[in-house]
Amino acid sequence: MMTHLLVFLASFLFMEWAAWFMHKYVMHGFLWSLHQDHHTPKKGQWWQKNDSFAIFFATPSFLCILFGTYWVDYHIAVIGYGIMAYGAAYFFVHEVVIHR
Repeated sequence: MMTHLLVFLASFLFMEWAAWFMHKYVMHGFLWSLHQDHHTPKKGQWWQKNDSFAIFFATPSFLCILFGTYWVDYHIAVIGYGIMAYGAAYFFVHEVVIHR
């Protein structure tokens, strides 16, 4: 049980680095065309192309939970839950608190 908690926390914390790396080198790099509307939002716009990154980050989380549970290797599933928890925390802090 303690191992699962440590794996969860490690994956949650690793995601902070992964998010920084993706933002700096991917979103402001070769996928700027998807991220640009986040920096110049249009008033009343319901969906931004930038929101597609949420799907991108949700995919490894979903797959880790799915296969970790299917293979009964809960360390893999717990990594998925750590990624998912980071995504929820990021959404709350970045979208709700910072961007309102």
